[in-house]
Amino acid sequence: MRYDPPGASLPYTMTATSLGRAETLPFRMVTERRLPASPERVFEVLADPSTWPHWFTKMTQASWTTGENQVGALRTVHIQDGLTQVWLEKVVAWEPGRRFSFNTIEGNLPLARALVEDFQLYPDGDGCRFVWTVHYHPTWLVRILHPLVRMLFRKMFDSAAEGLTRYLSRG
Repeated sequence: MRYDPPGASLPYTMTATSLGRAETLPFRMVTERRLPASPERVFEVLADPSTWPHWFTKMTQASWTTGENQVGALRTVHIQDGLTQVWLEKVVAWEPGRRFSFNTIEGNLPLARALVEDFQLYPDGDGCRFVWTVHYHPTWLVRILHPLVRMLFRKMFDSAAEGLTRYLSRG
């Protein structure tokens, strides 16, 4: 599938990876937090692309591209982190109040051969435990610079999780 959002060229196609195959990718990063909201509320925020730039400060734009609120839906996101990144993502898990996952399928930068982000939510008193796992297979260039790239992405994901905590605390 080839999709180029207006004003963006996405020349790099990534390997379509199911949630089940994500575990076979060679690297993963896990970000875990206790969030001050129910799993249903957190899922509602994750499922609404318009909220992401409010808590994921590196994300400047996010929107449904085709379909929405279901497995198979596509969304496009724009991230500004020194480099402008544009990604097309395909939803691979949609379980309201429990799990939201997507496979990045195209992008404007050759950062990964495959990438799956999996958000899992578990009830925890009056809040929830949030587990964000990023499974990925870096390109050879990123593999060479992997310690530095991993540190930068770790910082970005930790900042986003803290931003989500603040966003949910505001109501």
